[in-house]
Amino acid sequence: MKALYKIHTIERFDTVVLPFVVTTVFSNPGGYPKGEWFLAIPDEASTFIGGQVNFDKRSFEESPIKLDEEFVLDEVLGQAENAYRQYVFDKYRDIALLNTMSVPKPIEAERKLLVHYWLRNKCLDQLQAIKRHTQCVPLQEYLEQVVDLEPLVLRDVRI
Repeated sequence: MKALYKIHTIERFDTVVLPFVVTTVFSNPGGYPKGEWFLAIPDEASTFIGGQVNFDKRSFEESPIKLDEEFVLDEVLGQAENAYRQYVFDKYRDIALLNTMSVPKPIEAERKLLVHYWLRNKCLDQLQAIKRHTQCVPLQEYLEQVVDLEPLVLRDVRI
């Protein structure tokens, strides 16, 4: 199984900066598929939630479903989506309006999004946490390059 990662944003629910999800797929040394998900919510608590899926088989024999990279990435994205729904539910449990609102679904984004967060001093703790926790080598290598960048000194010019 080829080691891959994807990045998704989630439409803002109550934050200024977009929350994001990073999903991974790779194989353990025995060849069994693994997947990870990391959810970063740029709220006042710098919320970071993650999980890992370890498959105990290499394929779904005699099934029309193929246990491949796409399947694993879909599964871990679904788990991250559920975690975001739970976050929103827990945060707004007492608000009746929540019952009529739908929680936005993740949308795939380009990997350079993580560079923009880093350079703009957004989600720094969450990006560092992903770098520490991921076992996906391509993601580790990419995040090493990202966190080596100097954050920008931004000057706000209003006209």
